[in-house]
Amino acid sequence: MEGGNPDWRVLGLFAGMLDYPGEALAPLAEEAEKVLSENRPEASSLLAEFRASLRDTSPARMEEIYTATFDLQAACCPYIGVHLFGEGHKRRIFLARLNDMYGDYRFRAAGELPDHLASVLRFLADSAWGDDARALREDGLLPALEKMAEAFPEGSANPYGKLLGALRIALRPGMPVKETPPVPGREV
Repeated sequence: MEGGNPDWRVLGLFAGMLDYPGEALAPLAEEAEKVLSENRPEASSLLAEFRASLRDTSPARMEEIYTATFDLQAACCPYIGVHLFGEGHKRRIFLARLNDMYGDYRFRAAGELPDHLASVLRFLADSAWGDDARALREDGLLPALEKMAEAFPEGSANPYGKLLGALRIALRPGMPVKETPPVPGREV
């Protein structure tokens, strides 16, 4: 996580927080809260609430909440293509295009489908370059997060609602985009 624009680096922290919960969850949330405190205080505040939930909830219960939130609620499944296109042919095209884009930047979505929220965030954190990143963020990730937010009504006690709310704020327009470097084998 060293180097790079902290606005983009924080996406890697969110990716880790959106993996199945483990020991790294609280330290990732703390680091993301610190990174966002200066330029995205609203997101930092939501992460503080998420961290409070972590302190007050056993690890086993956090695992149950994660499973109930992302595996059992179709409205909040972690696959952005499902939110954008459903489970049909258009999603398969989207998956193929994501794989192509990832290949262009030598990125691999290890262990997950390429449209898994954590995979997309890791890609953006590692390879947030120009128009590809802008389009993926604005036309893919943000609309999917808006749909996912519908699973958390105002006042929801689900800590992942706070986490996704913080992510939506962190991703809002105005985040700087890196200049595109030359990529071998890719026309620029």
